[in-house]
Amino acid sequence: MTWKSLSLFLSLLVTFLLLDASAVCGQGGWQPIKNDPHVQDIGGWVSIKTDELVQDMAKFAVTEHNNQAKSNLKFERLAEARAQSLDLGTNYWFVIVVQDAPFHVETYEAVVWVNRTQSLQLVSFKRPKM
Repeated sequence: MTWKSLSLFLSLLVTFLLLDASAVCGQGGWQPIKNDPHVQDIGGWVSIKTDELVQDMAKFAVTEHNNQAKSNLKFERLAEARAQSLDLGTNYWFVIVVQDAPFHVETYEAVVWVNRTQSLQLVSFKRPKM
């Protein structure tokens, strides 16, 4: 088989495989597996339970923000939590209710990055957009 005919054969094979894959996937492209609690798309945000570990990460976000911003917010409760699985770790997104003065509470959004070695880093801490 000559180089030219091998090249033509490989081009046709790749084209056939791509056409076959598009026929299997439909026009919308690949679809995630649904209704399987063990499958999570990399990069997708999913709601998570607010167990003790998640609560501790939210408290870390408030403490770290206080250190960086020289503020004195007090953690009240965790209203919502989501996780985003990435190749090198996980982002955790929180809606946190804090006390910033006696009898006055505010809501903040925070993102905490946890890498594979389980070290935590505060990525953002801000008031939510209305």
